Amino acid sequence: MFPMLFRLMWMRTRGGVAIAAIAGFTVPLLMIAKGGGLTVEGAPVDTWLRQAELVGQLLPVATVFLGVYLGIMAWADDHLGGHVYALSLPVRREVLAVHRFASGSILLLLPAAALLLGSLVATAAVDLPSGVHAYPVALFGRFVLATFTCYAIFFAISIATRRAVFFVFATIGAVLLGELLFVLAGSNFDLLKTVVTGLTTWPGPFEVLMGRWALFDV
Repeated sequence: MFPMLFRLMWMRTRGGVAIAAIAGFTVPLLMIAKGGGLTVEGAPVDTWLRQAELVGQLLPVATVFLGVYLGIMAWADDHLGGHVYALSLPVRREVLAVHRFASGSILLLLPAAALLLGSLVATAAVDLPSGVHAYPVALFGRFVLATFTCYAIFFAISIATRRAVFFVFATIGAVLLGELLFVLAGSNFDLLKTVVTGLTTWPGPFEVLMGRWALFDV
């Protein structure tokens, strides 16, 4: 059953996966495009590193796109068909969920592999000055972890019942309403910022998306 589900998942998502793979391969090359002068003695290394890191901020955007896209598409067919197909299969629902999750997990590795290949090409193409090092494997690992985190979260949201989805959106709405009420009351407490900070700093689930996405560093 797994080969069939994987093939179906691939047919439904290959366009988005291909776009993410192209982006993953291209971003490291854009990093070195900002630093072609590194082979010249006395090049502004600090400036180039900052510019390369700025280009690297495209990567967390790609991880969110890929994770959300695969998480939603994993159950898109079931939602459209009213889950009739899933209920007709001679397997337990948890087994089906594991197979679908594994299919998406394999597909997210394709853009990650493209990023690793692009990073290796970029590393080989630039003459780094003394004290500056390349970290293609570390960048690859962070990309996989960030994408997998987003994928797992939105996979769980997509598989949930309508009541659970309603609860998620109701929670988001409550936070936004609370922020509005604090503003109208003249309070200095920033509820939205507090929630976002909690989600994007350790041990928040999206902490991996923050910080530096640098292929080159000292």
